[in-house]
Formats: sequence, structure tokens, C-alpha cells
Amino acid sequence: MNNPVRQYYAKLLMQALLETKDEYGDFELSPRMFVSSQKRSLQILEDTDFIDVHWTMTSAEREKKLRAVYIPLLKGLMGYRVLLIKQESINKAKKITDISGLKNFSLGQGIGWPDSDILLANNLNVTLGNSNSLHEMLVKKRFEGFPRAVTEAWRELDYDPNLTVECCLLLQYIAPVYFFVKKDNQVLAERLTKGLQIIIEKGKFDELFFKYRAPKAMFDLVKFEKRKRIYLQNPALTEKTKALLKHTHLWFFPEDTKKLSQLEFNNKQEVINK
Repeated sequence: MNNPVRQYYAKLLMQALLETKDEYGDFELSPRMFVSSQKRSLQILEDTDFIDVHWTMTSAEREKKLRAVYIPLLKGLMGYRVLLIKQESINKAKKITDISGLKNFSLGQGIGWPDSDILLANNLNVTLGNSNSLHEMLVKKRFEGFPRAVTEAWRELDYDPNLTVECCLLLQYIAPVYFFVKKDNQVLAERLTKGLQIIIEKGKFDELFFKYRAPKAMFDLVKFEKRKRIYLQNPALTEKTKALLKHTHLWFFPEDTKKLSQLEFNNKQEVINK
């Protein structure tokens, strides 16, 4: 498991299980590697015994069908989005200053992704495609911009030499990533919740987060403080997820760009999601 993204989630899972070993007993982690859409892999979790835990962005539908562990694994970082665009779209993208301007810029997203529903709910111009074809669709001008998490965009530039990351916009919405287990697996959900809470208190969670998902190199690339933020509503948030907003230690706030205090950010998010 050399992929740093997978390493991060696997290490969180391992630490949470280790911290609860005395109370819940021994465990064995056995990675299951397979290629699948988000929808299909979640269906496998729901209907089979092939996997016991899945990490993914949440939605009301996913929380209804499965049991979520309500600790944001990326501290909300998945909701900070930049645009992957073609070089020829740079000048047009620079003219976007608010959501009205963004509506005139066509965007691509994956079929079945919660992000797609968020963009569509904000009346943006969205073209849907299979996850493995979206970069090709961008290159072929099926749409002008591909919103990607700040942890994703720069490592995808190798797909085509004409791609670049737009310099000046930051889309932001509440998009927690949770561990999910089967609906009836309450014991595992409770164990993971307790374990994650323990490693948060011990500082191990943030240690892993800033090493694997938010290193200094990411801040240097994103330049949060120089970007114009466009806040988007996420209508698929459940009440349980909204309730987490008051626990500011669970969320990520880029220190270089924090023009709002954490409390003000909280209030802002609550307003845009009413």
C-alpha cells in the first residue's frame, strides 16, 4: 500500500483499532484492492462480506444505507476545491469572481459522486462522466474545468501537458469523509469512533493528517491566501453532520488564509447550508 492516500486512511484505521484493543480485542487488517466506481464499492460494503470498512465522502443517502463513523477523516479538506483547466481557459477563468461568473464556466464531475449533486444544487453548469474518463473529457473540451480537491489537482497534471491548475479560485463546501461500515455493525462503528477520538486527543490524528494529507508542500502549491473563495451549499448534509460543525477541532482551517475566525467560519457554513 504505497499510495500515500491509502496509507493515510490505513494508518488512521490501524491506530484507532490499536487504541481500542484492550476493550474490544484483537483484530486483523486485510486490504482489499479492486477497481470499482464509488457507488459499486459502497454496494459491495452494504451487500457482501468482502469488505468491512470503506472511507468515502458522505451524503444523506450513504448515511441512510450504511453506518457512518462521525469523525471527519480529512477535517473537511475534501471540500476545498481548485479547478483543473486547459491552458487556453486561463484568461476566461481569471474573470470569475463569484458564483454568478462560475455558472458561465462549464464543469465536469463524476457520475454518482456527492460532489456532482453539490455542484448541480448550486445551479452550476455540470457535465457528468465516468470517473476514469473525466480527464480525457477535459482535454477534449467536453467541459472547461474539473474541480479537484487541493490534495488531488497538482498530481493529476501529468495526464496532459496542456493542463494546469487555475490560479485564483477556491471553491468551498462542507464535505466530510467518513469511515463507513455495514448498517448493523454497530460494534465496529463504536470502536472506530472511540479509537479516533483517542488518537485525536493524543495528537496522533493531526500528526498523520499533516504528514500525509496537508503537508507544507500542499500549502505552497495552493496559496490559500491568494485565492477568491466561492462558498457552495451542500444540501445533502444530515443533521448529524451539521452538528459536528460546532466542534472546531475536527475541522481544517488553513492558517495562512484564515480571514474568518473558526467561529465565524462555523456560522458561515451553517448559514449557507440552511
